[in-house]
Amino acid sequence: MKNINIAISLVSIAIIAWLGFTGGNIQLHSLEIGYDSRSSKMWMHPTWIVEVDNWHSCGNGWFNVAIIDRNCIQDRDYLIPHELNHTYQWRGLGAWIIAAHTLERAFGWGTGLNIEGMLAREDYDRIAAHADRCH
Repeated sequence: MKNINIAISLVSIAIIAWLGFTGGNIQLHSLEIGYDSRSSKMWMHPTWIVEVDNWHSCGNGWFNVAIIDRNCIQDRDYLIPHELNHTYQWRGLGAWIIAAHTLERAFGWGTGLNIEGMLAREDYDRIAAHADRCH
């Protein structure tokens, strides 16, 4: 598990650096710091929001980074919490999120996996339709 956390941190830094270099607006959303007295280890979980132009979708949540397309700004109140939810899923599941996402896609929305965490199907349809118009 330790190696996965290190890999997630390194990939997050690479994503942030790349998006920042290409003109993204980088914001630190939150920073959680803790201490586990049983193992005498400290931990730190930064979560970043990066706003970019002309992303391939309205948003993505990868590792510790939520990416939001500026063209979808009218859906910001929905997109930011939605994409932050994916960063929390990465933190909790690690690389297992890929398997969970694959199962969700293979078997559809009714499987109970619902990695997307949609509040309602209408919200998804609205966001998907908007994403189609943006790009």
